Amino acid sequence: MSINIGIEQWGSKIPAYSGALKKHTHKTKKHPTVLLYPADNAEIEAPIQYLLSQELSIPRNIKTIKPINSQSLAAVLNSEKDREDLINKIGQNKSLLEQIKPKMHGFSRISIIFYGIRNNITENEIQNALRETTAGINNP
Repeated sequence: MSINIGIEQWGSKIPAYSGALKKHTHKTKKHPTVLLYPADNAEIEAPIQYLLSQELSIPRNIKTIKPINSQSLAAVLNSEKDREDLINKIGQNKSLLEQIKPKMHGFSRISIIFYGIRNNITENEIQNALRETTAGINNP
């Protein structure tokens, strides 16, 4: 009772905790990111960031570059168009494409549950059948 009187005397309402929390939480917008890895079986003579700066003169649309590990980077861009442009520029540059493998970030892997498979079919046979079926599909 005394709490209600105190609230009425001040003439204001105390917001609920969830309302106050919503006010102060900022929804962070995820920026498009390209993961840059060394290409398979490539011997990189210089760090990826150096290769990018030499071959592409790092575009202004890259917001930040973050190291993932000793040889890989994550390039954070301003928009989806910028991400596509960077991947296209790397794809058009033969020397970069031989040394750098760009990957799109932000896709979740899809899970599949198979029912009614006979006991005599092995896991390898299932995987091979899936590979053959999805051979022409561009996987992320």
